[in-house]
Amino acid sequence: MIYRWADPKKLQQDHDIALRLIKQQGVIFASDPVAKAQFREILIKVFEAIPDVVFNSILSLMYIYDMRAQPPAIANNDGYSSVSERFPDGRKVASIGISTQALHSGHEYATLVFLHELAYITIDKKIVKGEHGGVFHLWLNYLIAQYNAHHGTDICNDYCE
Repeated sequence: MIYRWADPKKLQQDHDIALRLIKQQGVIFASDPVAKAQFREILIKVFEAIPDVVFNSILSLMYIYDMRAQPPAIANNDGYSSVSERFPDGRKVASIGISTQALHSGHEYATLVFLHELAYITIDKKIVKGEHGGVFHLWLNYLIAQYNAHHGTDICNDYCE
């Protein structure tokens, strides 16, 4: 398998594009050192559990933000994902942000938020009708099950309960 992330130059270009797009949306990054450490731990565990999903995705940027400092469209969201429009060469880039509030709400909750946002950027949009349809939840449940199986945890999808 060839991971999309295997080309550092292209990954840096995609990161720069995703960063520019997020800044255009008005997102303000947080610098909370505790939240950064918590997010790093979550990312490591997600990357260990589902590397094929992460490394073959269009994910180019991951960041934390404080909900209280964001534009209205983001201010009430524990997690935020953004996907670029298609570029002339056919590629897209995506970013995922997690709020410091979600990170401070506990490891399992913040992991669920991250997996939820990852589901958005990795699911085939052609087969998904609506934002939280049945197919979306099947995919999210699959990601959660893979994570749980790898780490012996019991995270559950409470978005559809």
